[in-house]
Amino acid sequence: MGHQLYCVIYRDQWLTRTQSGQLSKRPKTQRGFRAVTPEDDNTAGIIQRLEQLQSFWEANDILPSELVPEGNKTKEPHRYGMPYWKDMFSHRQQLAHGYCVQAFRELVDEDRQAGLLDDLRSAAYGYLSLGVDKLINRNSLQSRWYPRYGRVVGTFDSHDFGMKWSYAEMAITIEGL
Repeated sequence: MGHQLYCVIYRDQWLTRTQSGQLSKRPKTQRGFRAVTPEDDNTAGIIQRLEQLQSFWEANDILPSELVPEGNKTKEPHRYGMPYWKDMFSHRQQLAHGYCVQAFRELVDEDRQAGLLDDLRSAAYGYLSLGVDKLINRNSLQSRWYPRYGRVVGTFDSHDFGMKWSYAEMAITIEGL
């Protein structure tokens, strides 16, 4: 059935005045939802950029290109046409995650070549890798919007790969934000 953007979540911020008439230090925020506009759909550009990077990323193992193994809990991805791990991500998600992994590897390589990769930096990269992992967990075709908490729930909030017919994603590579 493909992918269709059907809602955009945004956050408004504004400053309020205190009782003394001064501007408050912390802005008030409110989340809102709006309908999709034609400018929001940048799928064609994303697919074009992904195709340009695909051979480089495959050669450098940036995106997971391994087959999902056959098993009791992995039948769902195969049943819905997702034989490879990278198929569990939309084109937009693949591009965003690929950029994150590529940038992470470049930073580590630069520090290693410059002789700067000491214990402290290695630990910092360890924490950064955990953050990237958390981002990938909450940005796949298996993630969903959880209205009770008003946030995206990760892929592994349950112990299977059950199909989600509508998924939520975080736009982590938007310019201008």
